[in-house]
Amino acid sequence: MKFGWVVGIVEGEGYIGNTRPGCPVVRVATTDKDVAYRLLEWTNLGNVRLRNQPTSTGKQVWIWDITRRDDTAKFLDEILPYLSERRSATASQAIMDWRDRGLTKGQQTHCKRGHSYSSYISVDGRRRCKKCIDLRSGIYQSGGLAEDL
Repeated sequence: MKFGWVVGIVEGEGYIGNTRPGCPVVRVATTDKDVAYRLLEWTNLGNVRLRNQPTSTGKQVWIWDITRRDDTAKFLDEILPYLSERRSATASQAIMDWRDRGLTKGQQTHCKRGHSYSSYISVDGRRRCKKCIDLRSGIYQSGGLAEDL
C-alpha cells in the first residue's frame, strides 16, 4: 500500500528530471508538510526542506527530493513500470543519462591524474590524492618528479 501511495504522489505531483546532465532528481513540492515527511519516512531516501517563497496565497511549500545520483536512479528504476507513458519516458531518459555519466567521485579508484586512491588524505570529508598534494607542495620537485603534475 505504501509503495502505491508513493508512486501515486510522484506521478501526480512530482517532477522527474536532471539537475545537470547525468544527475537525476525526483522532487515533490506540496503545501502539506505531512506528505513531504511521509515520503521521506516511507522511502528512506532524500531530504525535506521548506521553500523560501510561499505560494501566492501565503501557504508554505515543503519539498521532498532525492538528489543523490545512485539513490535517485535506483528509486526511478523501482517505480518505472508504474508510471504513465510520459513520466516513464522521462524517468528512463534520466536513468540512461546517469548510466552514461559513469562513476561518482566517491566510487572512483584513481584521481584525475591517474594516481591510485590507495593512499589519500581526507580534507573536509573529501578525498585528496596524497601524491598530487605532495607534488604540489614541492616534496618531489627536487627529485624530478614534479613533471608528473
